[in-house]
Parts: sequence; C-alpha cells; structure tokens
Amino acid sequence: MLVHVVNTIRLLLRIANKPKSAVRLEKDLREARRAEGIPDDSLWYDQETPNVTRRNHGMNVADGAFLCKCGTENTLIHFRGAHPFKRLTCRACGLVFSKRFACSDILQIGVKDLSRHPNGELRIGQLCPGCGLTHRAFMKNGTVSLDTMCVCGSVADESWLHFSIGSPMDYWRNPVTFPQELKIDHTLKLIEKHNRAQQRARRKAKARRAKARRKELVVSID
Repeated sequence: MLVHVVNTIRLLLRIANKPKSAVRLEKDLREARRAEGIPDDSLWYDQETPNVTRRNHGMNVADGAFLCKCGTENTLIHFRGAHPFKRLTCRACGLVFSKRFACSDILQIGVKDLSRHPNGELRIGQLCPGCGLTHRAFMKNGTVSLDTMCVCGSVADESWLHFSIGSPMDYWRNPVTFPQELKIDHTLKLIEKHNRAQQRARRKAKARRAKARRKELVVSID
C-alpha cells in the first residue's frame, strides 16, 4: 500500500499537465474544433442515393463510429486539443468505451503510430476508465509522454486504454450504411470467436476421453 502511494506521489510530481477544473474542461470541450475537417461530397457521387447522404450528413458528418456492447451506435469526432474524442461513453447506457467495442478506423486500440497531425499534435492518446475522458499524448523533453491526471481524479497508469488516431475515410465513404456494416462485421467476429471456443472445448473433451480410455486399458491389462 505504501509503495503504491509513493509511486502515485512521484507520478504527480512529474506530470506536466496538471488537471483542469471541471469548469475549464467543459469550456475547452465546448470550444474544441474538429481536427479532420469535412469530406468532399465527391466521395458520395457513386452511391445510389448521394443526395440522401448529403442531406442527412453533409457538413455535419462524423469521423467514425463505435458500437457499444448494448448494441447502440455512437458517432466519433476527432477534435483538436488535449481531449481528442472528448468523452467516450455510450449515449444510451453510459458505459465507458473499452477494447471489446467494435469501432471504425479513426479509433484504433493500442499505440501503432507516433506520427503527428499537421498542426503538430500527436495522433495517440489514452482513455480514463473512470469517466471516459480522452487525453492526447504530448511531447516532454523530446519524448512522448502519457503522464497525466484526469479531471475526475484518476491518475494515468497501465489500466488506461491507449489508442491511436487513424483515418476517417472508411466512415466518410458511406456514413449511411457504415453503422450497419460495423454491426454485421462485429457479429460475425463474435460468432467466429464462439465457434473457435467450441472447437477448443471439443478437442479438450476428446483428449480427456482418450486419456481415460488409455487409463482403463492399462488397468484391464494389469
């Protein structure tokens, strides 16, 4: 317990960006500007209903989506600043995003690329598991740093989910059908995972039966 307290104190002493007040945070989130811009509607020319896409999305098209385990689709928008996706929580059940959720390419689990955004911001970050607030990584003394404390009081550690910020193009190409495609793909992956688990269970059961038969054979010979 004492070691944990000492380590936490040491971390707090080296954190460069001290936690904001709740009021300052909400102000920053309200004023945050989009990082990816908006797509050219020529992306939709080949669709069967480009006018529907333009009318329903147009200037307000999101950068991606994630699927909560409750089945709710949630849109993703990459913003400039310290909190790239603001808060990642399900709009229906309030569950904080986790690596078990299906999501589009804009949000990729794990740190895969240390590239910078054209405005100089790193395209990697982490998620506070307590409140769902996202935190962008930053440069400190020439190296990438993830040391931070969330407004909710949580200190970044190994339990925080690290992510890379990818491309919005997969969602932009067809924001009308993408959510349904994401659900189908996620369902197929779950079915495949279930089938693999069943196959492993059957192989283990078969091995146990074979072992039991060999043991019975040895006993009968004796």
